[in-house]
Amino acid sequence: MPMQEREYRIDFFQLTIVANGEIGDVQDALEAIVRGDIPSVNASDGYTREIFNLQHRRRPSSFAGQFRKFRTSDLPEVGITGAQASELELMEGQGLIERNFFVYYRQHSLIGWHINGHGSTPKQLSTFLTQVTGQKVRAEPIPIRGALDRLMAGNVVAKKITATIARPTNAQALPDDDYGDEYLRMLSGVGGDTMHIAISIDSRRGDSAGELGHKAKDLLRAFAAFGATTARAEVIEDGIEHPIDLILDRVKTVQYEESDAKYPPAPSMFAMIDRSHRESRADFEAHFGEGDDVLE
Repeated sequence: MPMQEREYRIDFFQLTIVANGEIGDVQDALEAIVRGDIPSVNASDGYTREIFNLQHRRRPSSFAGQFRKFRTSDLPEVGITGAQASELELMEGQGLIERNFFVYYRQHSLIGWHINGHGSTPKQLSTFLTQVTGQKVRAEPIPIRGALDRLMAGNVVAKKITATIARPTNAQALPDDDYGDEYLRMLSGVGGDTMHIAISIDSRRGDSAGELGHKAKDLLRAFAAFGATTARAEVIEDGIEHPIDLILDRVKTVQYEESDAKYPPAPSMFAMIDRSHRESRADFEAHFGEGDDVLE
């Protein structure tokens, strides 16, 4: 295959873990996987998934690796035009592999995640880690340049919020807040898999409060952290009406690399994620509220 410039998208999330026992944070969990104390392979969300070739790096303090999904059933057919197709045959124990490259940075427990639509999501990584550690792990997007702060500001009036969320496959992945249990009961009670929520004011009603209460903002923030596919608010700020999107307005970059394969070598992918990490410094500073030394 000839060399060509390819596009790779890198998103950033914060991994958090509910400490319990010997594992106090995600760093401890990854170190345990490297030592072999925790399994690196597990059945998760209907596929065998694996944290592969996980490596500790000193500068910056981080772990680099791959999260691989193995597909062993409903395989595609192969063939040429004008001829019958044949089933793809795999040897025993083999599977079609889709992978996501990632780098976990200890500072702020950030993970830079290479997006592969056929692979896994950070939420599926957090589910995997929850299963192998026995402790609840979450992956939360990093809102870009204080989008969450803008939403929660006291002078920002919310007129409408919308969110789309799916029923979790792992009950341990539920958030520890006032909304998780209630949300799960609503979906389970009607046998649903996905729920779309839209809450708004009606300015034509004489008894309308004219704005949504602060709990509406808390609800939207909780759903965004939980893994909602949409989480959007229509707000009025300083007399100007505009949207705040907690999903679209999150830290992500697009990188370009020449390669004669689907992906360049792993070191090049990790260097690409590191470059995205450096380029997003201002967004991390805005979100975490720290100074020039936010990154190592």
